[in-house]
Amino acid sequence: MKSLKKFNLIIELEEVYSKIADYKRLGMFESHGFKLADGFILASRTMISLIGEKPFVISAGYYERELEETPSDKIIERDLAEPFLLYSGRIDGFGGVFDLIREFRSSSLEVPLVITGSGDRMAKIKQLVKNDERIQYLGNITRSKLLSLVLKNCICINPMNPMLDYAEFSFPSKIIWWLAQGKIVLSTPCPSVINSDVRNYIRFFSWSSCENPRFTTFVQAVQESIGMLASQECNSGKTSEELLALLKKQQREMHDLIAKRMCGFSR
Repeated sequence: MKSLKKFNLIIELEEVYSKIADYKRLGMFESHGFKLADGFILASRTMISLIGEKPFVISAGYYERELEETPSDKIIERDLAEPFLLYSGRIDGFGGVFDLIREFRSSSLEVPLVITGSGDRMAKIKQLVKNDERIQYLGNITRSKLLSLVLKNCICINPMNPMLDYAEFSFPSKIIWWLAQGKIVLSTPCPSVINSDVRNYIRFFSWSSCENPRFTTFVQAVQESIGMLASQECNSGKTSEELLALLKKQQREMHDLIAKRMCGFSR
């Protein structure tokens, strides 16, 4: 289409597959796309080094607001003790879910941990949580069913290992969705997240105080967040409004970027 219709090719990068060992074939397509593209919409400033001198704009990541259940979906019927911790994402070696389970099981936290998602290690996670009453794995669920979970009294967690190359070139866009619902979001200090426009809305933690003394530990972050929920110190409405204003501003910037057809535009 680029050559036949003279369209401009603008690539939105949320994650970079060439930085993930399991996706080397997709990485070959990426390299070709990087060469052909006229400009980029990036999820994090850490990705700037990948695109050379080509025009770009920083985006907070993919965002879609869904406020109501679709007619074909039912709300999760399973009773969940609230508040609870929520991980929703890949069940593999990159999302950090197994680090989360290890740290959670070694702690004395009484708050439940709820996990949703799919991946190549679903069998392993089912085995891990089978005899642990504090952890519930709900499998892969629809977006509407996930929304019914997010709207409950929960704390959302991004446990991605910040030392992976993947963590530098992947921005978990679910963070935007969580924040837009007014949730408290905990995250490891991934470069892509720390260098995003929403970093001030996130509570960062490290798995241990020795690992990164700049941040609280996972257990401390959870305990503090539970305290915020209990005392209603978390002004979720204000956070959601501020974030939506930021997203609308970025949407206007991206619209202007595309309207100018990438001609000499850079920031």
